Amino acid sequence: MARTGGLRTWHLRGRELLPVVQGGMGVGVSAASLAGTVAGLGGVGTVSA
Repeated sequence: MARTGGLRTWHLRGRELLPVVQGGMGVGVSAASLAGTVAGLGGVGTVSA
């Protein structure tokens, strides 16, 4: 997906990640299930506190 869309992937600790960060949506919106889904699809999931 990243290569066909023209995005260059990031490499972190042996993992290939998409350069798309999900987060900053407010308290409770960026919860563990959403962050986990994003991370599972190769993105960088963040959890708000």
